[in-house]
Amino acid sequence: MFANLLPLIARGPAPGGERGFVQEVRRPPRAPRNPRVGRVVFACWLLIAGKCGLVVWLVHRYGVPFNPLWVNGPTVLFALLGTAVYFGRP
Repeated sequence: MFANLLPLIARGPAPGGERGFVQEVRRPPRAPRNPRVGRVVFACWLLIAGKCGLVVWLVHRYGVPFNPLWVNGPTVLFALLGTAVYFGRP
């Protein structure tokens, strides 16, 4: 690490060292989202809503001794996370 320290200090800046810096960065335009994927996400949210309704009905119908949010909460949270990651991408 220190082997080249003295020669670096003694000779000063290298000639033409500015050419090594980035002058410009071009980013290709973002590809448009596929409308089919949006419809699939919407269909998945409909399935999640149906599942949540079914779980609430089954817990109340059969008197299961736990809160339906123990099943529905993680489902909705992970679905929100997945949707946010997809639609929030740059």
